Amino acid sequence: MKFKNTRLRKIAKNIALASLISYFGWYTAGSGYAISDYHNGHKQWLERNIKNELDIRTASITINNRVEEIVFVGENHRYNIIESEFAKDFVKDFDLILSEGKAKSTADLEEIIYSKILWSIGKVPYYFYDLAHSRSPDNNGLLESAIENKQPFLLLENELNGHIGGFSFKQRAELLSYFIEAALTAPYLYPKFKEDIKQNVDPTKYLSEDPTNDYANYKNRDYNMINNMLKYLTYSNPKKTLVIVGKLHLDGMLEYLSSIDSLNFKEKDL
Repeated sequence: MKFKNTRLRKIAKNIALASLISYFGWYTAGSGYAISDYHNGHKQWLERNIKNELDIRTASITINNRVEEIVFVGENHRYNIIESEFAKDFVKDFDLILSEGKAKSTADLEEIIYSKILWSIGKVPYYFYDLAHSRSPDNNGLLESAIENKQPFLLLENELNGHIGGFSFKQRAELLSYFIEAALTAPYLYPKFKEDIKQNVDPTKYLSEDPTNDYANYKNRDYNMINNMLKYLTYSNPKKTLVIVGKLHLDGMLEYLSSIDSLNFKEKDL
């Protein structure tokens, strides 16, 4: 009986080892294909077809008996080179810059550690997403360009609601499993990413499919950001205001702003 158990353990170990070797071979082959395809054709296609996909809206509101002109920009959070070059000059025209997000100082140690683990895993699928869409975290966006220019800015969020710090244990586990699954199959997501950009599919579709959307509280965050924006505008008198948010927030924020009759909200053509 002892001999039989030892033999079964050995067989199981060999099967597990063979499966692991096969998986690494499969993963390496997929990675090799994606990188080769990018350098041998897709990169050149991107250079010819890449465009600025920032969603820019201009609006005016009346606050404290004065008319405030506000430019809202919906971004992908990861910029392509065209958007990054545009951002460098565009941001210089504004003296008040407001951005989605909350101060890192409000995060506790548990949230910081969890976020580092999450985004370390997320780098893998994002690498193949960036490869297909010619986007990169190294390309400065509007906020990064403002910081580089030493322009003052304010963050529009001050609550955990909709952020990792406000997620339950179950929600954090679900988000982590989503990232792990994406990382384990990442090279084989590249063909889909590539096809989507060629078919002009909005990059935010991946964000809208994120399972965290059920508890990311986009609507509450939209309200929170608009209310904080109005507070800032009440106590300041900027010449030009820029509001930078993710694309998925833009429509909800403008809809809420337009519902406040006292502001005499008007959206303008660019």
